[in-house]
Amino acid sequence: GVEPQNRRLSLGIKQLQPDVWESFFATHRVGDVVHGKVLRTAQFGAFVEIAEGVEGLCHISEIEDKRHKGDSAGKPFGHGPGGAGVKAGAQLEAGKEYDFKIIKVSREQHKIGLSYRAAVKQAERRDMDEYRSSKSSPTATIGDAILSKRESL
Repeated sequence: GVEPQNRRLSLGIKQLQPDVWESFFATHRVGDVVHGKVLRTAQFGAFVEIAEGVEGLCHISEIEDKRHKGDSAGKPFGHGPGGAGVKAGAQLEAGKEYDFKIIKVSREQHKIGLSYRAAVKQAERRDMDEYRSSKSSPTATIGDAILSKRESL
């Protein structure tokens, strides 16, 4: 701001720094896989820092694989043994880092929807494709892929 009558000039450091949200939106799109750290969990999901100053939400429905929902061990966030704020079938823990797929973006509201489940499925598909392309046999099976994965561990 400029006040000529008072001979004042107002400056701000924030105005010199690029907007972290705009730079994030300029380089990331829906469908991208990003690496993030789970900051905190809530009953409805997990808040994930995916860039410095940029958080996304991974809703509980995007954490677990659907086949785990019928498990008797599945309890709401923050309940049950080993809960640590996450459902028993989910693997997300506050303070740990995981890959997430961007599934929703709202530039105006600075909101990003994430999916842990979709990132895991995409990695599994990529591993299967790599396995199939590395084997000379066109009849590779899922069992072969699992054995190959175990041997590599």
